[in-house]
Amino acid sequence: MRLLVMTLLVLLVAVGLGIAARYEPGSVVVGYGSWTVQMSLAFFVTALALGFFLLYVVLRLLAQLWGVPQRLHLWAQGRRKRSAEKALFRGLIALSEGDWRLAEKTLTHALPESEKAVVYYLAAARAAQQQNALDRRDSYLRLAHDSMPEADIAVGLTQAELQIRQRQMEQALATLTHLRSVKPNHAYVLWMLMRLYREMQDWDGLLALLPELSRRHVVSAEKRKGEELEAYTALLQCALQTPTVESPDAVWARVPRSLRQEASLLQAYVEEKLKLSDTTRCERLVREALHHEWHSSLVRLYGLIEGKDEAKQLAHAETWLESHGKDPVLLVTIGRLCMRNALWGRARSYLEASINLQASPEVYRLLADLLEQMGEPAAAALCYREGLVLATGENKSEPQAGLLGDSPNQLTPRRVASEATSGSSPA
Repeated sequence: MRLLVMTLLVLLVAVGLGIAARYEPGSVVVGYGSWTVQMSLAFFVTALALGFFLLYVVLRLLAQLWGVPQRLHLWAQGRRKRSAEKALFRGLIALSEGDWRLAEKTLTHALPESEKAVVYYLAAARAAQQQNALDRRDSYLRLAHDSMPEADIAVGLTQAELQIRQRQMEQALATLTHLRSVKPNHAYVLWMLMRLYREMQDWDGLLALLPELSRRHVVSAEKRKGEELEAYTALLQCALQTPTVESPDAVWARVPRSLRQEASLLQAYVEEKLKLSDTTRCERLVREALHHEWHSSLVRLYGLIEGKDEAKQLAHAETWLESHGKDPVLLVTIGRLCMRNALWGRARSYLEASINLQASPEVYRLLADLLEQMGEPAAAALCYREGLVLATGENKSEPQAGLLGDSPNQLTPRRVASEATSGSSPA
């Protein structure tokens, strides 16, 4: 449209000049030295316009020729860019398919001459590691950093991830520590560091990191609590294995008060103290935890703890019958405490009641030990047999008559369970 308008304007001007030249021909005289040239005005104007047009064409042609090298460079650059993009696509496909050698070869064959090369090098590093070529992996990571220094976090995270997969824990820790110093608030760096501490079982490092993870909203409050419980539990177990480092009591002193009544953590602490035969202070801890929330695992441990006053310990346990009289674990616990207080008849009654509610090899063994203590070896042998049958998973036969004694004034399991449910204590 624009060309058409220009053409019409040129035609109009030419027609106008032709008409003017017909009626007013005019003349132009050009002199130079002894030379004089005279021509009509119309011819002069036409020659001048033609000269300007030719000059314009020549200048445009020269400009086009001058720009040929640049256009060739841009064309070659675009061609390399398209080739690199195709190489990236094919390399990532090969990487996804597990063809590590082809992926590495393809990714490094046509690298773009720009900061985008970092993507190719990072993918090539992954392919090299899958071939266990750690030197090439590290070389690609260095090239990735050199190609785009501002991508330090991306390169470092990839390096740490590959090092963790290769079980190079110390190197990964150094990498993540550097990244944390570069960008302390980076959520994924903190998350990777937490994961690494767990892998290395560096529980002190994990506990020191968790408050910041919670403050940065990297982990939820529930997740933090779970991580703290796991870390303190592991530290308690390590304290028994290497007592020269830290004792269970020293670890327990570090546990926040908000976690000390958690059943799993308290159970781990008491179990470690049981291995050391030092459970005097555990009785109060377990009793307070059970007052806060009932856990059968803690009830069982309460019967294994040797407190300062075992008579009071038994009295505390029997107060729980009012609300938990049908708990077989509680009945076993009270039976243990009765045995330690030399209350053989009451102990037998509670153990029989527990078997009536829920038989287990452990209770059969306790009852067998008690019967041997009471001078009833035949009944003890039958209890050992019943416990063995139950432990091996065979079909349990009904206890024979007289298995638990035939004394007319002895409490049967059903009677003990009934009295326990009603809150009374067996005589």
